[in-house]
Amino acid sequence: MRGRRRTRSKVSTSLGFDAGQAARHQTIAQAAARLVAEGLTDYRLAKLKAAHSLGYAGLNALPDNAEIEAALCQYNNLFASKTQPVALRALRGAALRAMQWLKHFSPWISGPVLTGTANEFSAIELDLIGIDAKVFEFFLLNEDVMFEIHGGSTTGMGAGDVRGEGKDRRDRPIPPPIRYDIVFDDAPVEITLFDSHMQRLSAFPKSSSRYDRAQLTEAQQRFTGGSAT
Repeated sequence: MRGRRRTRSKVSTSLGFDAGQAARHQTIAQAAARLVAEGLTDYRLAKLKAAHSLGYAGLNALPDNAEIEAALCQYNNLFASKTQPVALRALRGAALRAMQWLKHFSPWISGPVLTGTANEFSAIELDLIGIDAKVFEFFLLNEDVMFEIHGGSTTGMGAGDVRGEGKDRRDRPIPPPIRYDIVFDDAPVEITLFDSHMQRLSAFPKSSSRYDRAQLTEAQQRFTGGSAT
């Protein structure tokens, strides 16, 4: 019997499986998901706060965003099975109307409204690619829409912080993305302008909770067809 137990232990080690790490990840993911459900939208910060509160401060390996999403789905099913679907439906309806309103700019939607984990604390997250900030700001002004600006250089018609520029592979400066916060149909909407698809991919790689995205037609299909949970 002892020999068999040792054999299983050796096999697990050789495959790189660490039961202790898996348990820690699950515990941290559940705590982080609770923080997100309570309004903390930054997944990285939620993971750090959760790890610290559980006594795992300084832990090198933290759960990835997919684990947080899975834990958040479990949390919603257990503790918000009545309220979360109602909030999600309202946000998705507002998101489709906002994307129709912005159709000229070919918007993309990503984040919890798309993936299905959004609740009453969530914002609709839209991305515009290759749209000049000046053009977009004039559009908002002509539509009589109040907005707040966060990010890079703009026309100066709104308040916001200015971040330093990045550089591309040829060492050329890349303007940082600009985010416009507005309210549309009583829902908070965060609209981020990216210079290119590559710049967006740099901001939201596969490990990001916002990697998944869709344009209007696909979003309509996913929201009505049940493919997004």
